[in-house]
Amino acid sequence: MQEVPYQKPPCIGICSTTFGDSVCRGCKRYSHEIVNWNQYDLDEKSLIWKRLENNRISLLRNMVVIQSRLKLERTLKQYKIVFHPQQHPYWWVFDLLKRLAKEPAQKHSAHPPGSTDILASAGLNMTPDYKHWSIQALYNHVNQQLYTLAEAQHQHQSQFIRQ
Repeated sequence: MQEVPYQKPPCIGICSTTFGDSVCRGCKRYSHEIVNWNQYDLDEKSLIWKRLENNRISLLRNMVVIQSRLKLERTLKQYKIVFHPQQHPYWWVFDLLKRLAKEPAQKHSAHPPGSTDILASAGLNMTPDYKHWSIQALYNHVNQQLYTLAEAQHQHQSQFIRQ
């Protein structure tokens, strides 16, 4: 079961559970997972990481096709995005989208502002429904969908536990 060989929490430093959210808007963990993280063993932590990873995969594979893992890895290194080889490349795609969406447009001067051309140079092809979306719009959409999915999973889990 130890598929994720690191114990570091997926926290990104913008925890919204302190304001009453049952699901963190940053890392998408449930509030009880954040509170209990240091008490979990590696298997429990791995289950949480795997759920977060599977959510990213299920959403992104319908929007982005990874044509070249090597180009993706090179682009991640170019942007100094830390990535773990054990994680699925769609985890990395989300991290790349986040970085590109938050950077000023002039950083990508070789590409039009907001253009997804930079994704093509990273070995990624957008699926037809998302081909004309800006990076910012794509990131915002995926981030919101991940939060919505995590909330639905948490509600389902809570109902199951109450029964």
